[in-house]
Amino acid sequence: MALLLAVWEACRLQLSVHEKNKTDPKLGVPARLVQTKGRALMKAAVETSHGALSDAGVPSKSLLGQKLEQVEDNSPQAEDLRDVTSVEDAATEAYSAVIDPVSAVLRIKPGKTMTTPPCNPEVLRMRHRRIGLAWEMVRSKHGRRSWLPERCTDAFQKLSDHVLRDKVAGFQAADGRFPTWSAVLVYEAELRKHA
Repeated sequence: MALLLAVWEACRLQLSVHEKNKTDPKLGVPARLVQTKGRALMKAAVETSHGALSDAGVPSKSLLGQKLEQVEDNSPQAEDLRDVTSVEDAATEAYSAVIDPVSAVLRIKPGKTMTTPPCNPEVLRMRHRRIGLAWEMVRSKHGRRSWLPERCTDAFQKLSDHVLRDKVAGFQAADGRFPTWSAVLVYEAELRKHA
């Protein structure tokens, strides 16, 4: 009977810590840890339709964690392009270990990986592709969400084409001037927020 009570208390503590880990990212603490096995399964599901993906194209764990939270909360948000990192960018992703004083449980928190804003059109295209792949990887796990489209990479490719061709970046004013790169990035961010 004592063993049963001890197991009951251990399970209760584990469930409370698990729930706390899910709510911490919403309170400003870094995003939750995406398990390696889960990420590998999501990547394999996407590779069936897109072929083998390189480390430079696969979204980082922090980006996937952010997207998973948005899907679970049914509140998609436009991300800052500095947060759109790849596995290659996050190769040196830092982790921190914190002992929770209330429950005396060791918690591992992933560090947040950031990069520089896109400096040219090809980098912007790659970031759009990563965002699309992140949504498709999350969709492979949460396939019943009707608001998640099937081919997000195609939608982000159309976005890249719209922003980088004659309609926005290549638009020439009557006096011969073209928009600055920073103005193009501001327009692109507003467009994603609106969508």
